[in-house]
Amino acid sequence: MMASMRRRLSTALAAISLVLIVPILLLWTRSYRQWDILGFLQTTSSGQMQFNTLDSVKGRVIIGSVRNAPRNLPYWTQDGRLLHTRDASTITFYGTTRMQQIGFDFKRSTSRRTGAGQWHLTIPWWFITLLNTAVSILALTYGVRRKKQRGSGACPACGYDLRATPDRCPECGTAVGAELVRGRT
Repeated sequence: MMASMRRRLSTALAAISLVLIVPILLLWTRSYRQWDILGFLQTTSSGQMQFNTLDSVKGRVIIGSVRNAPRNLPYWTQDGRLLHTRDASTITFYGTTRMQQIGFDFKRSTSRRTGAGQWHLTIPWWFITLLNTAVSILALTYGVRRKKQRGSGACPACGYDLRATPDRCPECGTAVGAELVRGRT
């Protein structure tokens, strides 16, 4: 049962990764022309305003949060959500460290006077694309390997050679049909 669950999970991950690759590439290329901002303004349990954003600009995804955000932030709708687009040509990133130069960054600051704090995490789109592609390749490789293993006369659970005992695996005890070992389906 665990093997079938792994197989389903592998198939689902491969399918999701393959479906996501097109929107990821489209957003990556769009980020060089448009600065897309998705923001949420909410009131925390202590009554403070918190502004959370997800930006896509110049080949980067920026996830950020501002605590004690001012209530007069521009472009807000009544429900506290924001979807805004700006021209990306006005943005320039300067990297002082090697990680910043290749697109990664994390900054955190707190105002001593007001107590307002903010942080942001920057991840380059190429890294997201690389992770997505790696998940697809690993999941597809796992599926191909399992398919080859099933037809090779090996136990589907542990990979033990079943030519001598085709009905049950002597290594892990899994019951296997003899037709899988002889027929090599």
